[in-house]
Amino acid sequence: MKTKLLFALLIAFSFKSFSQTFNYDNYRDFVLAKYESDFKKHYNKKSNLLVKNGIIHIFIDDKGNPIETGIPTTATEKNTYKIHLITDTQTESTEIFEFSVQGEYKPTLNIQNETDVEPLGFDGGEPSLKEYVYATVGPFTTEFTFTIKRKKRDDPSNETVIITRTINVAKTYHVSISTGLFMTTLQNPSNIKESTNSNGETTLIADDVNTRGIVALNAVFYPKGRSFLFPPSGGIFSPERFGILVGTQIDKDQFENFIGGIQFDFARGGSVAFGAHYGRRNTISGYDKFDFGNEKFEGNIDTDIVKEWNVGFFIGANLDLRIFGQLFKATE
Repeated sequence: MKTKLLFALLIAFSFKSFSQTFNYDNYRDFVLAKYESDFKKHYNKKSNLLVKNGIIHIFIDDKGNPIETGIPTTATEKNTYKIHLITDTQTESTEIFEFSVQGEYKPTLNIQNETDVEPLGFDGGEPSLKEYVYATVGPFTTEFTFTIKRKKRDDPSNETVIITRTINVAKTYHVSISTGLFMTTLQNPSNIKESTNSNGETTLIADDVNTRGIVALNAVFYPKGRSFLFPPSGGIFSPERFGILVGTQIDKDQFENFIGGIQFDFARGGSVAFGAHYGRRNTISGYDKFDFGNEKFEGNIDTDIVKEWNVGFFIGANLDLRIFGQLFKATE
């Protein structure tokens, strides 16, 4: 009889202990239920991150394991961070979780004191899951390290580091150097020669009598800043994607061809640009717009080819030289 009673007590105790044990699925369900709306709107499957209003949310269980989202290895100077620690009331009644962070801050460390730490809730009954939401920290430069320690309430010196991670912070640039291949409407006839048209009249023929292509070296200013380790973020009209471009043609006439306009980044290091092309070009004196190959020429080719400054329109593709350098190094 005593043996049966002891066996029954062991079963009951084992069942109760098992019912008080939480696994990864329990933690995950807790997080997804509480932050359902945020995961639908702000979770990126490709990066495995939940980023809301520039804040990277990191969910950790009381053993240091990430929950549902990952922990970034690299972030930007614009990001701030919020750590969510999920534990249960039984564990929380006997242990303390301490969060600390080390890093460089620019311009200043911004800590939003929004810590949501509920009072002790375990009363000896069934434990339940609860959440510590630590203060938002950042932004950082270079790198930063966050650590969570687990300590006994009755012996704080008895501590265990459950997680420590270092996140590298990519530098934000406001100026980049790029090279571009552009189409311009600013005609600049070259290699001009006399010829005969279909009517037997003297005319002129030349290269580049219509639109032409130019290769340019450009400087781009990003008012909002860019990190070239990441593709541009935001929608198609995100300010981060736009820069102000100025440049000059790469050839012997670099001081006779200048461009200025707007650049739109569609990928990391890749962009399209458009704007005005101001340059010095060959014109035929006495003609408003000479029709090469057709119009009759009655002047002197040695004296009637003159240089004039004018404005045209350009559009084309641009490649950031910083990205080009990284691609070149990767092939070595």
